Amino acid sequence: MKIIALAILLLTSTAALAQTEHLQYVREPTVKVTPYFGITKIKNDYLDYSSTINPGGAIDFMLSSRFSIGPNFNYSLFKLYEEANLYSQKDIDLRQYNIGIMTKFFLVPVGSVRPFIGAGANYIHNRVDFASDGRRVNRVSDRYYTFGTIAATVTAGSEFRFSKNIGLVLDFKYARNLTVGFNQKVHGEDYTNALVPTVMKNREIDLKDANSLSGTVGIMFNY
Repeated sequence: MKIIALAILLLTSTAALAQTEHLQYVREPTVKVTPYFGITKIKNDYLDYSSTINPGGAIDFMLSSRFSIGPNFNYSLFKLYEEANLYSQKDIDLRQYNIGIMTKFFLVPVGSVRPFIGAGANYIHNRVDFASDGRRVNRVSDRYYTFGTIAATVTAGSEFRFSKNIGLVLDFKYARNLTVGFNQKVHGEDYTNALVPTVMKNREIDLKDANSLSGTVGIMFNY
């Protein structure tokens, strides 16, 4: 009887352990959605821009306990300043709409704290125009210039899980522009103000070999 009782106890314990491991496996998220907010700095030898706002979001699809892949998007607004010219001094807005894909490697496969590193690529739609609160001269403020940029990105950060479904993500990214000049277009063209596109296109030249650093904090929702 003792042998039978021990056998039943062993089987029960094994089943309970297997059930616990199964629940732990099921509870690991397969999709993570993270809205975030932060700041971005664009810099090279002759420019230094800092964003005033920088909201965004990311989706991570877990390929395994250590690897994920997914899209990300963010919007950045930079307030620039143009020196005095024919049209007087005016502030310039640089708006960046950034969409990309990122792969991550988690240094710790499970746990409440999971540091990671990653790499990816981004397409950035840039819009340059005179700030809406500047003085309007010959309808200059009605015009803007757009162009595209491709950048390579590396990232490092960590996840902090508070519960099964929610957590915090701290993330730092470094991006390097690889090329510029895609989809160049001047909107609201007016040849009586021919200088304005040149002023705007100079911002594209400035960004040609620029690097960017960004830091963000986000709320992670696990599914």
